[in-house]
Amino acid sequence: CYTFLYQLIGSETKLVLLHASYEFLRPFALKEDGPKLELSAYQFVRDILLEIPPKERLAIPSGRKTLFVQPHMVFYVQSKRRKAEFFCVDKVIQSDLSINEANAMLPKEFCSIHRCYTVNTRYVMSIERYEVSLITGETLPVPFHSYMQVKADLESRITGEAGPS
Repeated sequence: CYTFLYQLIGSETKLVLLHASYEFLRPFALKEDGPKLELSAYQFVRDILLEIPPKERLAIPSGRKTLFVQPHMVFYVQSKRRKAEFFCVDKVIQSDLSINEANAMLPKEFCSIHRCYTVNTRYVMSIERYEVSLITGETLPVPFHSYMQVKADLESRITGEAGPS
């Protein structure tokens, strides 16, 4: 199932193609009449994609190629075997970067929540003891010893208010 969205950008009409069977659109509950899809995640991502004008893209080295990705297309970055994996709206990118190198190139809306995870704050739905929930339904761990600092950092970045110093 595909959804085609058009947007007037400047004087040009641009086509935005969103595939409606992303992992975060999987069935969340089974009913007698079939699966019920949670479309709020899809609508949230669609709105973000349409409201953000194209900006500089991230250059992510991956094997023998370099991929160019809009930062708002990335849900989070995870360190795996000393390499960073970028979990994007439409794919997972295995990069040649370390998590520290990836964090250095990410814009300010990204927040490190764990030594192995950096999250795009646009997609954070909630934070509770020792985990962050994303709009995709995924939860990412927050270490016990740094929970209060991570919570304060997330709150200040999401609300735009200056956090405690």
